[in-house]
Amino acid sequence: MSNDTATNDTLTSFAEPSIGIAEKYIIPVIFGLTCLVGLVGNTLVIFVVLKERKMKTTTNLFILNLSIADFLFLVLSVPFTAVSYALPSWPFGSVMCKIANYLQFVNLYASVYTLMVMSFDRYLAVVYPIRSMKIRSVRNATAVVITMWGVVIVMLSPILTKYTTFAFQDQYGRILVYCIQTFTPAEYKFFWGQLFFTSYLIPLTIISVTYFFMLKRLWTGVVPQGANTKGNVKQKKKVTKMVVFVVVIFGICWMPVQVIILSLTLGGVGFDRALQIILWVSNIMSYANSCVNPIIYAFLSDNFRKSFQKVFHCYFGKAQIEFDRTDGRNSDNTQGSQTAST
Repeated sequence: MSNDTATNDTLTSFAEPSIGIAEKYIIPVIFGLTCLVGLVGNTLVIFVVLKERKMKTTTNLFILNLSIADFLFLVLSVPFTAVSYALPSWPFGSVMCKIANYLQFVNLYASVYTLMVMSFDRYLAVVYPIRSMKIRSVRNATAVVITMWGVVIVMLSPILTKYTTFAFQDQYGRILVYCIQTFTPAEYKFFWGQLFFTSYLIPLTIISVTYFFMLKRLWTGVVPQGANTKGNVKQKKKVTKMVVFVVVIFGICWMPVQVIILSLTLGGVGFDRALQIILWVSNIMSYANSCVNPIIYAFLSDNFRKSFQKVFHCYFGKAQIEFDRTDGRNSDNTQGSQTAST
């Protein structure tokens, strides 16, 4: 979330006339690195899930959806925020002011509700492994994902009308442009108050309860008789551990900015320089969440790790072989020339 979400009175850090070193250099560099790492990692995840037949499972389909949401967010939102930190004025116009802020909310809701659906998928896989086989199909998972995106996009569309640009001339004669919210005081408190509950507290509570009962069943070994072999249970534990870790990281990365925004909305704290710095760090943490999931998959999932290695082997290995062949031909030509000359 951009800093203009902090308060309706403090317009936005996008357009502060006085920009410090942190805003101008450090934060954009961090955003740039986050964007680069996230794009590479999420591209790999998208590629291996779509290309590898063994990766086409319901859980991996939800992971694919999570990576697509993060990829779109990194491409269509983070760069604009990074550039706006470095400049004293919002340079992208009114349309991108609306879209950039809108996509941040779309990504947030798409991510957290994908995690919630994924928790139900894991619950069914562990607690009702036989009875849920027909329900847990790739086709049904695809329908759930498409429906979720449709609901999120439509339900959040009013946000597009609540952001606009505002231009004014400062004391130095410069024309500065702010990307601002246009909420009324009542709308402001309602929107940011419900955001904390609907995009963070409620879904994470549901996820936590679901995983509690699922892990209790999984780790105590109480499963339907004949439904799982020892190896199958072990595999379910690995997948569940990975998904739980993804949820925990999401909760940690988004908690600071959510708590700060809720506090500002309720009027419990004042917006000063110290809080602005804290909000910067919180924004960085929330944006970083879009690049850490592929790293989690690489460390905790054997299938993803092997698929990543296969991609590197196939493409970089082929490039090396082609280089060796070319180098060999050049060497042969050189030796032939030397022989002819002698």
